[in-house]
Amino acid sequence: MRKFQVLAILLLLLTACGSREAEPRFVNIRGVAFGTYYSISYYCNEGVNYAQDIDSLFADFNQSLSYYVQNSVISRINRNETNIADDYFMTVLQRSLEIAKETEGAFDPTVGPLVNAWGFGFQERKQMTPAVIDSLKRITGYQKVTMQGNRIVKEIPEI
Repeated sequence: MRKFQVLAILLLLLTACGSREAEPRFVNIRGVAFGTYYSISYYCNEGVNYAQDIDSLFADFNQSLSYYVQNSVISRINRNETNIADDYFMTVLQRSLEIAKETEGAFDPTVGPLVNAWGFGFQERKQMTPAVIDSLKRITGYQKVTMQGNRIVKEIPEI
């Protein structure tokens, strides 16, 4: 259903900006999503600004998939406060698990603990030793996560 919203917004942009009667106006929309900034620019004869629609869509994505939002779906699932996911999360997780399998784990959506331990995430870098790495590998692995309906099942709660 969300894919249709994105498609509808893109179609609105294309059709609303298609008239040849007026001089095209440059429209630039800027905002914040996923802990960073975005900028969308386009020319439109009517100068229609879709900032509110785009911000609304990004807010929905953020509420589902942003690590920067404390009460987002992904944050709550990571903290084991819920195992129920929304459509955005399920779509991204399903594709992530497919890619993980296709790449034989070269891409693994569960590597957060290792990323954090190496200092690339939200935590200070740990003193990495083989024992620390092995302990973190125990709580990673895309094979340890499955989907059942709209529920996420983790073999190990720390994943």
